[in-house]
Amino acid sequence: MPRGSKVRPHLWSNVIDLYDDGECSAIWGRFDERTPRCLGIRWNGKGKDVGYPNLGGNPLWFVVPNQFAEMILLDICNRQNKHFYRRVRKEYKLLENTKNRRERCITARKKRRDY
Repeated sequence: MPRGSKVRPHLWSNVIDLYDDGECSAIWGRFDERTPRCLGIRWNGKGKDVGYPNLGGNPLWFVVPNQFAEMILLDICNRQNKHFYRRVRKEYKLLENTKNRRERCITARKKRRDY
C-alpha cells in the first residue's frame, strides 16, 4: 500500500500533496504538461494492494473533473489548516480564468470562420 507521497507517475509534475490519511490521498499538480493544474485523488489500498486506480499493478492518480474539484478542495481545506485554503483557492481561480479565456478564444475563432 503506497502512500500518496510515494506515487509519482511521470505524467504528473509540480505536485503538492494535499491530503493523505493512509486510506485515500489527494494531490494538486500538473497532469500531462498540456493542462493547467488539477486535482488528483486515489485510494491507497491495504497490505500488498496498490490501491485504485492502478495500471498493471502500478499506482496512478485519478484526475477529478473541474466541476467537482472545488467541492473536494474545499473539504480538504476544511480538514487541513485554514490558511492553506487561500493558496488552493487562488490556484483554482487561475484554472477557471484559463478555462474561460480558452472558451472565449474558441468562440471568437468560430465567429470569424462564419463570416
